[in-house]
Amino acid sequence: MLSLVGRGGRWWLGLMIIALAASLGCGGGGGGGTTGPSTEETLKIAGKDQLKQRLEGVIQSGATGSALGGVREAIVEIQKSDAALGNGLMKDYEELEKATGAEKIKSIAQRMVTKL
Repeated sequence: MLSLVGRGGRWWLGLMIIALAASLGCGGGGGGGTTGPSTEETLKIAGKDQLKQRLEGVIQSGATGSALGGVREAIVEIQKSDAALGNGLMKDYEELEKATGAEKIKSIAQRMVTKL
């Protein structure tokens, strides 16, 4: 090792440090573990109760956007077991997506909650 530190060995030491850093990567390897739920899992709404809670949040805020994440999928699931309810909710949902103004958004979301 002493011979590596001599006049020509510094480049070798630098190369070893770079190789070590490259092998470690930026934050570890792909250990197969997960760090948290995926976006899809986060947005998934299970059942009418969670859909109702999500819509109640829309009623409180008067805003849509990310608050509607997973709502369409939840309505599609409802359509499978109760077509009439699901179709009515989907019609309202499509209106809600296009709505502007907090009062209009709140009104549509409230109508949907009432159906649930």
